[in-house]
Amino acid sequence: MRHPEPEAQGLSIRGAKGTLALLLAAAVATAGCGASAGARPVPKPVTVAVVPYKQAPPQLPPGRPAGALYVLDLTNIGHVRPATLAFASDGKLLDLQWSSWGGSVAVAHGTALLRTCKPDCARSPLVSYPGTVKLSGLKSCDNARFYTASSVVAGTKSGPWRLASFMRNPCGSGL
Repeated sequence: MRHPEPEAQGLSIRGAKGTLALLLAAAVATAGCGASAGARPVPKPVTVAVVPYKQAPPQLPPGRPAGALYVLDLTNIGHVRPATLAFASDGKLLDLQWSSWGGSVAVAHGTALLRTCKPDCARSPLVSYPGTVKLSGLKSCDNARFYTASSVVAGTKSGPWRLASFMRNPCGSGL
């Protein structure tokens, strides 16, 4: 049996190719409409009210003597010649022995207990080194006197390690 030629069915091969080309062009043209897969909407700015920071007043002992001199560590509690100081979220000074206190600089030696943060701070073990803290920057506020600056050094086998110290400063802004 013989099949009729495409032209006999009302289609020509040339016409079929033209229709196919027209459909393909329409598909390509409409495929570009709308958001592309990688496009992101433009974010709208968010307005936030600015709330000024107000530092909490230090916690000082009741009935404190006039002219007492304090240091505030991260606990916000005033200490006089403290045996322990928290100088960072991952560091403390323990068993402090003060060689000077009350002058423009106070110095104590003890043990620095801290995390090395290797591989990271959450998983690193606590290590201890001989430690020294120097306090300075005497200021008066809140009816008391305070050391407002500090430096902490740990004595490691490879030499001195100057540690970040975040002692509180009640007479100024920030820590």
